Amino acid sequence: MASSAPSALTRPRPRRHPQTRVGVQRGSQRRIVLVWALLVGALVALGGRLVWLQLVQGDTLRQLAQQQRLPIAQPQPLRYPIVDRQGNLLAVDRIVYTLYAHPKLFNLPPHQVAADLSPILEVSEADLLSQLGRQPSGIRVANQLTAELAEQIRQLRLNGLELIPQQQRFYPQQELFAPIVGFVNFEGKAQAGLEIAQEERLLLPSPAQADPTLAMVHLQGAKASLHLTLDSRLQRVAQQELEGVISRHRAK
Repeated sequence: MASSAPSALTRPRPRRHPQTRVGVQRGSQRRIVLVWALLVGALVALGGRLVWLQLVQGDTLRQLAQQQRLPIAQPQPLRYPIVDRQGNLLAVDRIVYTLYAHPKLFNLPPHQVAADLSPILEVSEADLLSQLGRQPSGIRVANQLTAELAEQIRQLRLNGLELIPQQQRFYPQQELFAPIVGFVNFEGKAQAGLEIAQEERLLLPSPAQADPTLAMVHLQGAKASLHLTLDSRLQRVAQQELEGVISRHRAK
C-alpha cells in the first residue's frame, strides 16, 4: 500500500541564496590584510631580534665565538726577574705569541700567504701551504714567537691571521744557572731551584691580569727583582775551566 507521506526523493531542497559579489570581495580583502599583518609582524620581530643581538649582546657573542674558536690560555702569576750581581738577567717574564690562521677569511690565495710568512717563520712555503690546507679555520701555525716576529707578521696586513699573546718565563743564561735558578712549567708553577725556594719573594702580590700584555706593563712598573751574589762572567769562566779539566782527563 502506498504511503501518503511525500517521498524523500521528491522532498524539496532548501534554496541556497548565492553569496553576493560584495561579500566575496570583503572576505578576500580581510584575508589579504591578515596575511600582510602577519608578515609585517614577523619582519618587525626579526628586526628587533637582530638589533638586540647586535647592539645589546654583540660584545658577549663575540667573546663566546672567540672562546669556541681558540683555546683559552689561563693567566699565569707574575714573577719578578732574577738577576746576578752585575744586574744581568737570569730569569724574566716575557710575552710570546701564537699564530693562528683562518683560511676562510684570507683576502689572498693560500700560496701567497705561505710565501709571505715563509721568510719570517723560517719555514718552507710547501710546509706552510700544507698546514693552511688542513681546515678552514683555527689552524695553529707557530708558537712562542717573539714580539719582533709578531710585529713583522702584523706589518703584512693579511686578513685571516691572528696573534694570541701569552706570558712565558724566559731564562737567558739557562746553561750556566739552570741548577741554581730552576724553572717554572707551562702553567707558571715553580718546579726547582730558586724559583720554588724563593717563590714568596718572586711572586707579585697583586693578582695576574687576564691580558698578558697588561700584566707585563704592571710587572715593569713594579721595578723590583731578586738579586743574587753570583756573577755570570765568573760562573762562565769557572764552567769553561771545568769543561777543560774534564776533557783532559778523558783524553788520558
